[in-house]
Amino acid sequence: MSPEKAAAASRAPRSQAGASTAAPRRRRQDVRVLRWSSLPRVLPKHLGPEADAYREYVLGLLDRLGVPLPLPRGLVQPVREAGSAHLDLWRLRQALEALEARCGAGSRPKEERRLRGEIRKTRIQVKWLEHEARVAAKSMKREPTVDELLDRIHAHPGESHHG
Repeated sequence: MSPEKAAAASRAPRSQAGASTAAPRRRRQDVRVLRWSSLPRVLPKHLGPEADAYREYVLGLLDRLGVPLPLPRGLVQPVREAGSAHLDLWRLRQALEALEARCGAGSRPKEERRLRGEIRKTRIQVKWLEHEARVAAKSMKREPTVDELLDRIHAHPGESHHG
């Protein structure tokens, strides 16, 4: 390539400089988890009332799903999304309560109606995301292998294993 063409190519936008026009490869984004609890991170700092609400919800969800910590990799994203939606719902409820406390119930009907509508939509979203997490958790549960069943039998040789 001549020096003039090389200089022109360096000034040209990347798509014209002979580079591929294909979409850039994206590195897989792993969801970060909290060091002490292994819960998926959704807040910059997991401190304060929002963090408490998130932690209580996610731990309750995992208890209902029968999933121990640390979370299996396939459940991290569905649980994180459900927890994030629950946090949005919590914030909307806090805003409605603050509005009612500040102005009195019924004094700003349009704003109250808007918040209640958002709460209703978000509650439906939370239920759907809980369903998604439940489906993901069920798909991860597997039947024990023959070797695992034999190990269980041999671990307790004196017990009767008949129904």
